[in-house]
Amino acid sequence: PAATEPELEERGILPFEPFLVNLTDDGNTRFLKATIQLVFESEQEAKHVEESPVVVGHLRSAILELLAEESAAALVTPDGKEALKKTIKEQTSKLVPHQKVMDVLFSEFVVQF
Repeated sequence: PAATEPELEERGILPFEPFLVNLTDDGNTRFLKATIQLVFESEQEAKHVEESPVVVGHLRSAILELLAEESAAALVTPDGKEALKKTIKEQTSKLVPHQKVMDVLFSEFVVQF
């Protein structure tokens, strides 16, 4: 039988301090400020990851590198944001193979033009 996904209230969140990155646009004059949270399958999984500064550091670094590869034009579209969420989820999942990253949440997302 197929496993069912946990209810929203059973999931855990790993919050990050806001990210501030230059985007790849010409002249590198545009930037993104984003506050990102990773959603894990359970609160215990999120807590386990949060308690490892090395893992959190690697996750933050991976996210920062992905954000810095983006352009302002791509990020201001709904499709661009969805693609970024998918990429972040895929890349961070590789860094925590024993936990399941269920989703990526943006609680702040500002592109400077």
